[in-house]
Amino acid sequence: MPSFRTTRRVPFTAAEMFVLVADVERYPEFVPLCESLTVTSRSGTTDDGEIVATMGIGYKAIRERFTTRVRL
Repeated sequence: MPSFRTTRRVPFTAAEMFVLVADVERYPEFVPLCESLTVTSRSGTTDDGEIVATMGIGYKAIRERFTTRVRL
């Protein structure tokens, strides 16, 4: 399976990055190519839970949807 790995330094704390990743409903605002996001389930707490969401992505005439599990 192909893979990609990169390292980037960002001017944010780990806590700030956690808040960003955990806010899945806002992904369409800042994730490139993300056109929609629907949370299908949420369990646990804000700091130690799990979110299952379906994301719609698109580029020109190409559209795809996939479901992802975000573990907090």
